[in-house]
Amino acid sequence: MGAWLLCLALTPGLRGVLPMSPVPGRHDQRAVLDRAAAAELVRDAASAVPGVTHVRVRCGRRRVRVRARLSFGDRPATRAALRTTAGATLTTLGLARPLKPRVTLRPTPHWRPPGTPPTAGRPPVATPPPADRSPSAEVPGSGGTAPDRTVPLGTEPAVSHRPPPSGADGQDAGVRPAEGPVTEESDS
Repeated sequence: MGAWLLCLALTPGLRGVLPMSPVPGRHDQRAVLDRAAAAELVRDAASAVPGVTHVRVRCGRRRVRVRARLSFGDRPATRAALRTTAGATLTTLGLARPLKPRVTLRPTPHWRPPGTPPTAGRPPVATPPPADRSPSAEVPGSGGTAPDRTVPLGTEPAVSHRPPPSGADGQDAGVRPAEGPVTEESDS
C-alpha cells in the first residue's frame, strides 16, 4: 500500500488536461484544457496552410507534434508557415506552460519541387525503331522501287489482324463458333 501511494505521489495527476493561466483578478478560479481539444485546434490551423494535406497532431504535456503531408509548393516555406501557424495557435490557448511545436513535413509521392517540368520524374517513352524505307525496297506489283517518303507519326494506315472470312460466300458473320457442345436452357 505504501509503494502504491508513493507511486501516485510521484506521477503527475490529470494527464489528459493542460492547465491554463489564471484569469487576471480571479486567482481563485482555475481552468484546464483537454489535450485532444488543443490538438484539434492546432490541426485545424495547420490544415489551412496552402499545400498541406493530411495533418496529424499529437499533444503531449510539454510539446505538440505536427505531422503533415506536402502536396504542392516550396518545402522550406511551407515548413516555416506550419511552425508559425502552430506557434500562434498555441499562444492563443492561454496555457500556463507554453507548449513547443515540433513540425514534420513529408512530401506526397506526386510532389515535385517548384520550377521543375512535369515530366522530369517520368521515364522517357520508348518509340519503335523506324521501318526500313530505303530506295531499294520494292513496291509489289510495280516492278520498281518505292520513293523514300516520311509518314507523320500516328497517320499510318491501320492494319487488320483478323483472320480471313470463313463464310461460304466470303462474308464473315462476326460470330465465332462456341467451344464444346452447346446446351439449350429451358425456362422451367
